Amino acid sequence: SDIHMGGSPGFQILRETTRLAGYIRRLAAERPGEEVALVLNGDVFDTLAEELGHGVYIAVEQAQAVVERIMDDASFQSVWQALAAFVQTPQRTLVFVIGNHDIEIAFPAVQNLLLSRLAGAELTARARIVFSTTGAGYTCTVGGARVYCTHGNEVDDWNYNRYEDLARVGRRLNAGASFAPTDWKPNAGTKMVKEVMNSVK
Repeated sequence: SDIHMGGSPGFQILRETTRLAGYIRRLAAERPGEEVALVLNGDVFDTLAEELGHGVYIAVEQAQAVVERIMDDASFQSVWQALAAFVQTPQRTLVFVIGNHDIEIAFPAVQNLLLSRLAGAELTARARIVFSTTGAGYTCTVGGARVYCTHGNEVDDWNYNRYEDLARVGRRLNAGASFAPTDWKPNAGTKMVKEVMNSVK
């Protein structure tokens, strides 16, 4: 949770990229022959740390370009390379759970970008990538116990994602209809990050 890949050098929260990439590669090799999942539990990337323009709180038509910039950033490339190697490994599942800083992951174009960059055209590798972007979280079994993974902003009034509105934006983008980022009404937590905390950081 809260990896927060994003922002320009000097304004990046994630700095332990070598350790994270090494951890992901270790998970790919551990327990061969068994099912292993890596759950990235929200705020994998951080579009609130990106320059989107004054008064813009969500990357809409430029969402794919913003996420692609983050993936291409030299600071984070080793992590994305390790994730690609992870999904190429049999019996490994990579799960993206939506957070409140990466709401663009709900858009089909962003999901298609992640699938393409991590798995290419290999269908078996693409099938190992799961998106949970409707606020339902992700449920799995660990050692016989049922485990429920959620980012947690669902119970925070300031940072609650309006999933129905996100789905509506995704439908409009898929249909080729325009949507101005300024039409998006951000929650209080997002406004605080963009208007107050970013300048403090």
